[in-house]
Amino acid sequence: NLIRATIAIYADELDLARQVIEPWGDESPFDERLLRQIHANIASYLMLEQGEAERARYRQAISRTEGDRTMPQIHGAMAVALSYLHEGRPRLAEEIARPTQEWVEAMTGRRNAASCILAPALAAAHWEQDRREDAESALAYRIDVIERTGVPEVVAIAHTIQARAAFAAGHEARAIEVLERLQALGDERHQPRLVVQSLVEQIRIQAALRRGESCELLSDRLDKRLREAKLADDRFGALREMAHGRMHIATSDFHRARKAFVTARSLARKRRRTREWLEARVLLALVSEPEDPETSASLRESLSIAEANGLVRLFADAHPQLLDTVRAFAARRSLADIGVSQAFLGRVLGEARDSPRPEVQRPRERVQAPALLTAKEGAILELLSAGMSNKEIARALDVGQETVKWHLKNLFGKLNAGSRRHAVDRARALGLLSA
Repeated sequence: NLIRATIAIYADELDLARQVIEPWGDESPFDERLLRQIHANIASYLMLEQGEAERARYRQAISRTEGDRTMPQIHGAMAVALSYLHEGRPRLAEEIARPTQEWVEAMTGRRNAASCILAPALAAAHWEQDRREDAESALAYRIDVIERTGVPEVVAIAHTIQARAAFAAGHEARAIEVLERLQALGDERHQPRLVVQSLVEQIRIQAALRRGESCELLSDRLDKRLREAKLADDRFGALREMAHGRMHIATSDFHRARKAFVTARSLARKRRRTREWLEARVLLALVSEPEDPETSASLRESLSIAEANGLVRLFADAHPQLLDTVRAFAARRSLADIGVSQAFLGRVLGEARDSPRPEVQRPRERVQAPALLTAKEGAILELLSAGMSNKEIARALDVGQETVKWHLKNLFGKLNAGSRRHAVDRARALGLLSA
């Protein structure tokens, strides 16, 4: 049964693993310490999936034998490191992962399976603290070993960090290639978690670049995969809602973006995933009225929590435009009112050098109508108000349909519109079209 449960964990069949070990209860039925540690690891992984990070750490603490560096013990250290990452505490994750990782690597070499177990968790801890080179170094020449020997969550983390590092360095094509590889692995192994993580990260990239149609296509695929796999909301609901919210930002539908982020925040809190909860909070601040007291209080608290735990990348990774939100928030307040140190604020805002930062139109932002649109956008708006299709507009202006789509996307962004009809109504309200 212990072997069956272990196989189920690696196959991402968590319900089966839970069913196998459930008759044993919380207490390990094994006297031999190696088997006791394996049982503790399986129980810990299942606890993490249920949002019970503290309980998972306690399970490891009562099962660990000091001085042991066996493979099950290394897996146990990984479970503890993952628990801290789930809680948004990368410094503590690093404290657990680094010493064991260094010892194992010195004993077995860089590409040994034992040496690769902790690499993704350590890379994630480095990345969250804005140490990109350390994160990339932790994964270098190990991805193939991690793919062969890692549990699904670890495989997903490795590819996610690799893709984020590539994108932050300006290598979009490389980032997409990594994520497509992750999706292919998920399809090949029938592990929906890998496919879901790949699609969520691809949406993150496309949303950062304001590619609304790409986000919509990827979101449709994400929803389809979640339905087909019958994955429960308590596992992937927060990630799905944040992906939808990013899509709505890219298509300038800020009302629906806010609803998605509110739902994501609630689901993350229910699942006790503090890192996801924080990300949903700061994304909600991005699409809320900046002077609203609740928005300011939420942003201040998020900054404070981020500094306490070393989450430097929280804002830039959530959405690049959040850096401008934080900058504007800080410009209107003293450091005492912001609640974080100048050094930490500088590190957060320093991400502007690495992260692609498209312009995102603020919801309810006041605009000056005469300077709002270009001549081409104005012409397209007039034809749009006449009820013309993209094809008809392209023919009337003697341009391609892709050019029309591009200008419409810019129009929707400038007008905070979510549809063609909404764009026309907004333009009339701003005096850009006659009533």
